[in-house]
Amino acid sequence: LLTGQSDLNPFSGIREKYSDPLILKAGDVFAFGIIGVIQAALLLVIAILVFHITIVGDVFLAFGITALLAVVCQSLGNLLSSFARRESQAVQFIPFVVLPAFLLSGIFWPLEAVPSWLRPVSYLIPVSYVVKENRAVMLKGWGAGKVWPQQGNRPLAGWFRFFTLIWK
Repeated sequence: LLTGQSDLNPFSGIREKYSDPLILKAGDVFAFGIIGVIQAALLLVIAILVFHITIVGDVFLAFGITALLAVVCQSLGNLLSSFARRESQAVQFIPFVVLPAFLLSGIFWPLEAVPSWLRPVSYLIPVSYVVKENRAVMLKGWGAGKVWPQQGNRPLAGWFRFFTLIWK
């Protein structure tokens, strides 16, 4: 019974029908991008309803910033998985990328507390910009007119373009 389950999969012929790797990868990016946006929404809803986190600024702006990070991280995952030959190899990349990204991004302590020789690396990490922007929106009540020019999502948008274009 278990050996024949792959034949029962209604999507098993998609890889044969659409053999263009660009179309298959675009489908992955789109599908996992939607999943990332849903996860960002769920995260924000749980933060507000369960943990009673007060958001001074616009909730939808905070969601937009977090959703953009989800899409950027998903494209980074696609980039890393393109170097792996097996799924287990892709999973092994995660600690080497995610842990330093979160430790250097300013989530746990301000970027000013990061050693000066390591701080330039912090500004290369997309999470750093999201932390800055979400703090400005959630704690200071900044709106899009103040967040965008001040901090800007340009680095995040640039990382998204880089991660999605490099695996071609």
